Amino acid sequence: MKKFLLICLLMLFFNGLSVGQSYQKFINDQLFWDVAVAEMGYICGPYSDFGPWRYKFNGDTIINNTNYSKIIGFEHFSINHPSPPKCEPFYVDTISTYIPLIFLREDTINRKVYRYDSYLDLETLWYDFNAEQGDTIIYPNYGPFIVDTVFDIITNDGVNRKYFEYYGEWGGFYIEGLGGVGGLFNEPFYYFEAGPWLMCVKDHQGQIIWGTDCYDFTTNISSPVSSNPLFKAYPNPAQSTITIELPAQPSNNTNLTILNTNGQQLINQPISEPQTEISHLPTGIYIVKVWNDKDVMVQKVVKQ
Repeated sequence: MKKFLLICLLMLFFNGLSVGQSYQKFINDQLFWDVAVAEMGYICGPYSDFGPWRYKFNGDTIINNTNYSKIIGFEHFSINHPSPPKCEPFYVDTISTYIPLIFLREDTINRKVYRYDSYLDLETLWYDFNAEQGDTIIYPNYGPFIVDTVFDIITNDGVNRKYFEYYGEWGGFYIEGLGGVGGLFNEPFYYFEAGPWLMCVKDHQGQIIWGTDCYDFTTNISSPVSSNPLFKAYPNPAQSTITIELPAQPSNNTNLTILNTNGQQLINQPISEPQTEISHLPTGIYIVKVWNDKDVMVQKVVKQ
């Protein structure tokens, strides 16, 4: 009987140990990473004219007989600034317009993530989620990331994750299953004067897993954007002319702004009539924004 009880206790101990040490995979197509790029002296710091971008994993590819995961990006647009400077708050494009030349693969047995740079044809160890205090990862630009501290954190989704921190010249961190302070595939160091930084990690239900600088897709715009339609843009998709129609005579301070998917402002003009026709846009995808002192409304339009 004592032997049986001892076996049961050992089974409970090892089962609890395995649960406590369960590994949170990094390559996860159910997550989004929002990453900004800071630029010293930019009017809307810590941002720049490039990005921010929302990244996600999107399928696999074979490179040098090795399987890697691909990444796509969705650009953020400033709600209150139709053209640069890009300032908060943002909304996020629903159509991917950026494919980085970076690929990632994960060794789930050894808990390591590798980054392949297709431009340099170079694979580098990027995250070691099995690292211990004193272990070092060498990065191409910033150099050594020395793991000074490893401890457990619980993220907003209630998941226990390992947190790896570096206190050296640059400082930085990375988190099991989420990556580093530089974002999905950037080096996990704090930027100095300029560089990428992780705004937020969200899941497909909109739950914030990590970070606070989080925004919605254009299909689910939240405050400060009005939830009541301010205009209609039709036909959509359009073959030639796009009609912008307001429900009533616009006020004197109503404006129309149209941007392409690179964030370039193509049209920025006041609206004085309930209907405005736009006929000179080339084929492409556009962000149409109608705004005044009280409301901002954004709609995506396709010109075929």
